[in-house]
Order: sequence, then structure tokens, then C-alpha cells
Amino acid sequence: FSGIPREYNSRRATLNVSYELDLFGRLRSNAAAARAELEANEASREAVRLALAAQVARSYFALRALDEQVLLTRRNVALREEALALQRRRLQGGVISEFELRQLEAEAAVVRAQLPPLERDREREEVALSVLLGRSPKQVFEGNVKVKEATDETPGPPAIPSGLPSELLLRRPDLVEAERLLVAANARIGVARAEMFPSIALTG
Repeated sequence: FSGIPREYNSRRATLNVSYELDLFGRLRSNAAAARAELEANEASREAVRLALAAQVARSYFALRALDEQVLLTRRNVALREEALALQRRRLQGGVISEFELRQLEAEAAVVRAQLPPLERDREREEVALSVLLGRSPKQVFEGNVKVKEATDETPGPPAIPSGLPSELLLRRPDLVEAERLLVAANARIGVARAEMFPSIALTG
């Protein structure tokens, strides 16, 4: 049929507007509760960060302590071996009896047996510290954590000046989180009270 269009275009636009009158504070209380919960989550994140930093510090110093124990045990084993070599020569010279030598060998074996558990604990602590530092499994099992070799500088406790106000405790993340959760709970109570009243919405 000539003169009849074969394609049609249809366009339609709609706009819906809705506004609720916050006569009884329900929306304000909801907004306050959401804001307080956000601040509580931020405080919780800060608490996790501080806990991770504290755990890294504890693991590091535990690793350093195990390093010292392993080093001292190896030196002790070396000294025992040197002493045993000397006692064997004394046995050959008839200065000591074979019973005395066997006692010294048993004592040296006890010291030598202390080394593998210490090395195992040291390796376990090193892997734990690598995990805390965010190392990949390959880096954990192929690499080593670099530690400072010098041990002459022993860190002491921080000097806390006198006269600090007790309000500084409010800066603790766990206390901040608890306080903001309390604020959010109070705001939720306001929301529940406002729910008992009718809501007025304007639509267009």
C-alpha cells in the first residue's frame, strides 16, 4: 500500500516525584543511625589495623628471641663438642675413665637435642611473621624475613609524660566503636518511635 509508513517511532517520557514530610523525625533518626554506624565501622577498621601492627611487633620480637636462643644453643653445642674431643684425648691418656666420658657425651647429647625444636619454632615464627606482612606463599617458603643483626640496642618502654588527661582513653578505637554503636542504637529507638506515627508523602 503506497502512502502508508512502514516504520513507526514512539517516545514517551515520565517523571515521578515523591517527597515525604519528616514531621516526626524518622528520616533524621535513620540518617543519624547510618552515620553513627559508619563511624563505628571506621573505628573497627582502625582497631583491626592497630591489632595487626601489635601482632607484627610481637611476632618480630619473638623471632629475634628465637634467633638468640638458636645462636646460643649452637655455640653451646660447639663448646660441648670441643670439650668432648679434649676428654677423649684425656681418656686415651688414662686421665679419666670411660664412665666419665660417657656422662659427658650424654650431657652433650642433651644440649644437642635442644637445637632442632628451637630451629623449628624459629621457622614457624618466621612463616607467621611473613603471613602477617602480606607475603605470598612462595615468598614465605622461599624467602626469609630480614631482621636487624645488631642486638646491642634494646628498645625500652616509651616514656609517658605525667599529667595526661583521662580523655585520651576516648581515642581508643574500640571505645570509639562502642560509643558510636550506642549512638546508632539510640537513633534506631527514635526511628521505632516515629514508626508509630503516620507518614505523609507528596507525590507528583
